[in-house]
Amino acid sequence: MKPPKGYKQTELGILPDNWKVVKCGEVCEIIAGGDVPKKSFSKYKTEQFCVPIYSNGIAENALYGFTNQIKVDKPCISISARGTIGYCMLHKEPFYPIVRLIVAIPKIDINVIFLKYSIDFKKIISTSAGIPQLTIPMTSKIQIPLPPLKEQEKIAEILNAADLELSSYEKLIALKEKYKKGLMQKLLTPKIRFKEFKEQWKVVKLGEVCEVKKGEQLNKITLQDEGYPVINGGILPSGYFHNFNTEKNTITISEGGACGFVNYMTENFWSGGHCYTLNNVKENTKFLFFVLKHNQNNIQNLRVGSVLSNIQKQNIVNFQIPLPPLKEQEKIAEVLSSCDAEIQNLKDLCALLKKQKHVLMQRLLCGKVRVKGT
Repeated sequence: MKPPKGYKQTELGILPDNWKVVKCGEVCEIIAGGDVPKKSFSKYKTEQFCVPIYSNGIAENALYGFTNQIKVDKPCISISARGTIGYCMLHKEPFYPIVRLIVAIPKIDINVIFLKYSIDFKKIISTSAGIPQLTIPMTSKIQIPLPPLKEQEKIAEILNAADLELSSYEKLIALKEKYKKGLMQKLLTPKIRFKEFKEQWKVVKLGEVCEVKKGEQLNKITLQDEGYPVINGGILPSGYFHNFNTEKNTITISEGGACGFVNYMTENFWSGGHCYTLNNVKENTKFLFFVLKHNQNNIQNLRVGSVLSNIQKQNIVNFQIPLPPLKEQEKIAEVLSSCDAEIQNLKDLCALLKKQKHVLMQRLLCGKVRVKGT
């Protein structure tokens, strides 16, 4: 198909006439991280060791330590070569890359933020699955679209604004989750109580307020890609099945795998052989979930075995929990459920913003939508 007026066919598809296709190695000096001498390394930032050391990883997890040596002192991007292959990070301050971390340092007049988004976009449309390690030659051959500098700057500004909005919501989610954690600590201990409740709390065994039931194992070959989730010993479903054996609004506790992980299922599901479900609950189910989730670390400590760890049913049955009167349970569950709903709404909004940013990158970085004033 013939490109529309003002566009041309390129190796990367249809692009505007005044855009180029370049290889990273043509516009950047590509280097790889090495080793920091032991005498020049500190785990913590000090007056002497104040230059950050970055390795392969995501965000703050990539910060390895500090040194008194500088290897890169120009604005650039780093690209994870191992583990989280392809993860890009912008650097504006001097730093020291290690463990074969790839660094792309512009050697022409190019907007470094635009460069980051261009390589991020390559990662989006072409994952590095099956590649054990990213190398300098591989990085050098990566092709990116290159508009005029003014247009690069405008595109970078728009995408950076989208990232800042997304980041603000992610920070808000973290604050809300921290607030909820503190609230659980106070309401479920109880360090604070609603003024209308005066009656003493009891301590009961879990088996006194519900029936602990172990699920039924399915053969792996029967699992499907869609249907009802199959809950076993992991945090995520181990697959899907055409039928369910447990109804929604049920608490689950992992017997094996992620031993002791507590979850609340809001949809019908299949309870597998490494999953305990709490049935015939005599108290408020959501309160019971919150008190168990608050005590998840203690439940995880019930596991036995060093290789294939699991939690014995009897230990779950005998696990002790604090229990207020039913009306107080309902009030606590209502408050904490409200926190959960607010957090989930923010997470849904973040997911929507990520989709919008993805579409924005597709349109801006291919020139399908042109920015004004360039």
